[in-house]
Amino acid sequence: MGVLTDVVALRPEDAARVDAAQFDAATYGAWALRGKGIFDVELATLEEILTGQDAFEIIGEESEVLSDSGGFSIVFEAVRPSLTKALAERASTADWAAIADRWEETDELAGADLEALTEYVTKLADLAARAVAAERSLYLWICV
Repeated sequence: MGVLTDVVALRPEDAARVDAAQFDAATYGAWALRGKGIFDVELATLEEILTGQDAFEIIGEESEVLSDSGGFSIVFEAVRPSLTKALAERASTADWAAIADRWEETDELAGADLEALTEYVTKLADLAARAVAAERSLYLWICV
């Protein structure tokens, strides 16, 4: 089947109730963006592009895992607030094609479809902007 990953926007109190193994965005009133193959490592490289903070430092910080299936085959974790903020602040003004081009040059996304990556990062920024405006946070759901 492959790996499924969603970035979702939820109120923190709703995120605290999530059961990763039974997660369905609609059940929790989440806004979701499907991102097959986009994990926390890829998000760290995007954050480095947007903020200048070293991706290895970001990766080295412990993720806030809110729920997992026990064997870490299904995980629900917080997206770093600094990435959410960086995306939201640039949502309507950034050159997302240029950012996607830089993101595609990272080891994690080398060879990715640039058009699809541009569309994804643009939608991710829009989701972040909506989340910040509605006092929601972003979370990453991963199902391996």
